[in-house]
Formats: sequence, C-alpha cells, structure tokens
Amino acid sequence: MTCSDACHGELVKRLIAEFGEFKKVVDQTTGTAYRVPTRDIIEKGVKWRDLDRYPLWETGARG
Repeated sequence: MTCSDACHGELVKRLIAEFGEFKKVVDQTTGTAYRVPTRDIIEKGVKWRDLDRYPLWETGARG
C-alpha cells in the first residue's frame, strides 16, 4: 500500500526499473513459462489459473 496514487505510480516505476518490465513466471505443474508484466504482479498478484492469459516466455527473452 502507498499513501496516494502518485506514490503508487512512483513505486511501480522504481520497481520496474529495478526488476525489469516483465518477469518469467513458470507454472510448476506444467513447466510452461509465461511473460508476466511486473506491474500485474505488483498490482494484482498472479494466480496459477491466470497464467494462460499471458504470452509464453520466448527463449532468450529478457525482462
């Protein structure tokens, strides 16, 4: 939680700058890797059942 929308926006920008725009999230049951926006992880959280909404992680892709 942050104190305001402006603070939240700044926090998200800093975290994306530090950790990258996308993260590789692997479904442990299938081993399938997905390219998930860091913003979605921060703001929504990511559940395994939602992973198929994201594109597959391409080999060599970076966040």
